[in-house]
Amino acid sequence: MKMTRFIKPRWKSLVARIGQRRLVATAWVAAGATGFVLTFLLIHIPEGPAHWSADLLMTYVPRTPAQQRTDIALIYVTEETLAPYPYVAPIDRGFLADLVRAVDQADVKAIGLDFVFDRETEAAKDDDLVAAIRNAAHPVVLGGLDHRSPMSEATRTYQHSFFERVDRAPGHSAKIGHLYFDQHRNPFIISDHVVRSIAPADGEYPKSFAEMLAGADGQPRTVPSAYISWQSEHADGKGLLRRLWDALARPVIGLFGRTENVQAVTETFPSFKAEQLAGPARVFDRDLIKRLLDNRFVLIGGNFSDRDQHLVPFSVIDGQRYPGLFVHAQILAQIFDGRKIGVLALWLELLLALLAALGGFWMGRREMTARHHLVIEAGTALLLVALSIVGLGLFGLVFPFTTVFIGAMAGVVGGHYSRGAHS
Repeated sequence: MKMTRFIKPRWKSLVARIGQRRLVATAWVAAGATGFVLTFLLIHIPEGPAHWSADLLMTYVPRTPAQQRTDIALIYVTEETLAPYPYVAPIDRGFLADLVRAVDQADVKAIGLDFVFDRETEAAKDDDLVAAIRNAAHPVVLGGLDHRSPMSEATRTYQHSFFERVDRAPGHSAKIGHLYFDQHRNPFIISDHVVRSIAPADGEYPKSFAEMLAGADGQPRTVPSAYISWQSEHADGKGLLRRLWDALARPVIGLFGRTENVQAVTETFPSFKAEQLAGPARVFDRDLIKRLLDNRFVLIGGNFSDRDQHLVPFSVIDGQRYPGLFVHAQILAQIFDGRKIGVLALWLELLLALLAALGGFWMGRREMTARHHLVIEAGTALLLVALSIVGLGLFGLVFPFTTVFIGAMAGVVGGHYSRGAHS
């Protein structure tokens, strides 16, 4: 009761000074801005406003290696690779055995197989692959699925038995990492999710596929951050004008239509087609394989148009999908480099939005704002863009540009109406 007697007269005084109509308008503006932000957070368009602006920064703020990486190589198995074989799923185990043996001829750091071994194929070929993994001179890391995947008891049992057979190799145990990415599952979302983070340990395989690979050479390494620090295509051979054209043309092209969801081409990691190294009647060229793969962590996986294709921050404009092997390589590169990406907690992001709204409200009540509102809005946007670029480029911090900008603009509009500019 005491609180009511304290608040009620002050509320009436505030309404009298501002005017009920203007106060209602201000409340509607604030409610609209809040609802807009909450809509982003609930249905992920895409996955929150801060993520959307962060994806743009990851794509266009220079975070490219000076040259193509020399420590990681990718070998892709595609529909073209499997054309000589009678089936494409599961991938022919005899071919995979030949591929492992071919790669093992080089002085590689480790071999990673980004495939799911959850069902029997041809017994002789299954045995051949197990033998190739067990007899490899270099560490071989396998990928496993756990309770997070809807597997039948039979497929789960076979996966365990396959790993147990590999585990009987003398002198070392099987190296298995989970194949999951953290895609922030939300029951409100029916669209595809964007991969931005490493999935947490939540099953029988406590480390991810990339983490197991990173330590396969015996060097202890830790994951710098769960948020993936993406490295975009390097700029070797491109002049300044060409790079500027790429940066400007891609968003414009994206406005007129999304590209086909097919395999992505990237120069971040040296990539090879599996049929270049193994296949029917393929004679291994040991010297060539050594030149291509020596002293590298070699990741082998599929690049098919109908499976294991993911949206990543680079997909923000054109919807291009990237194979899971590319995502694992990005995580592995981040571990090697020790790169961190920090994300603000939700409460801190909303606090910044509230402070921006209060600052905008104060600006909106100034008479100068009405005369120069376009300049002020553009200046605010540029300032926040600059903060976002500096935050990501120098400190590895994802600044919630969109959320803060919405809060600031809502505050400006609310202050403008409360001042009585529209009576």
